[in-house]
Amino acid sequence: MTAYALTLTDVSRAFGAVRALDAVSVALLPGEIAGLVGPAGAGKSTLLRVAAGLVAPDGGEARVAGNPAGTPAARRLAGYAPETAVFPPALTVREVLSYYARFHSAGASCCSTSSSRDSTPSPGAT
Repeated sequence: MTAYALTLTDVSRAFGAVRALDAVSVALLPGEIAGLVGPAGAGKSTLLRVAAGLVAPDGGEARVAGNPAGTPAARRLAGYAPETAVFPPALTVREVLSYYARFHSAGASCCSTSSSRDSTPSPGAT
């Protein structure tokens, strides 16, 4: 049996009367690169959100390395960055990553190394 990095099997998802996904199947091997191409409203973002476990499919299943999408095991292996992400401008990249890591299974410990900003002595320090 092939160990796929991502498998989407007969995934369907509707929003009211609009059918965004209709029995979509995809299988990607580790290291394989794929692109989703289509017009606005074709279901590209919805498919990625299902794969990330952020939206449950109405039918079919999504798995990351054999784990159901959205489970802690799957979330450790895959991430999702929305196209319209908004980050507070006052935070450093490390602070943003640490903040969002708290909501993710990785936890804030993944970003605990000190940055040059954190280790810069304050004025007047010896």
